[in-house]
Amino acid sequence: MKIKISKLAELRYCKILIVDDSRAFREKIRYVLNDAEIGYYYYEAVDGRDGVSQYVNYEPDIVIMDIMMPNVDGIKAIKTIINYDPNARIIVASTRENKELVEDAINGGAKDFIIKPFQPGAIVMAVTKQFVSKNNQAKKECKFKEPLPTIHIDKPLLYKGTYHGHVVNIDKSGRFELSANTDQKTKELLKKAVDIQEMGKHYEIIL
Repeated sequence: MKIKISKLAELRYCKILIVDDSRAFREKIRYVLNDAEIGYYYYEAVDGRDGVSQYVNYEPDIVIMDIMMPNVDGIKAIKTIINYDPNARIIVASTRENKELVEDAINGGAKDFIIKPFQPGAIVMAVTKQFVSKNNQAKKECKFKEPLPTIHIDKPLLYKGTYHGHVVNIDKSGRFELSANTDQKTKELLKKAVDIQEMGKHYEIIL
């Protein structure tokens, strides 16, 4: 059994832009998402300047952005993209974790923040969450289309490790539903207690 919620099949055709100066990291992201059957069009950029240019040219559904890059860093690139498209869905992936950096990224317009190194499921969850949220927002104006499962959360998530699965629903109390690739994994996930903490402008989630 692949994806338990058939509506999430739309994830297979989303466009994803990966902005990172590490080729190995970009390849890892593509491998993880392709294995999870997420994304059909992948675009890559080696720095913030290239990332902004590719966003304007291809208008991807999701952006995965590093912070420390040559020429134009991730924070500046995020602000530029958000200025061009206020509804852009940007996920930051960085080896640096400090309050100021997280707040700078979020204030700039980032939707979620992932700490490197991470388990594959963290990227899967973050991309799924943002894709579902973006599609629900876009479909509000079209009464003939049924929206994807609604994500009820008012702040970005900072992921610090997770099991492989798709986010189906999150509420403000921190509870969320996952759909895993096998029935056994689903049972295992249901047994895990979620530790989600209020961290000012974001939630910190640990599985």
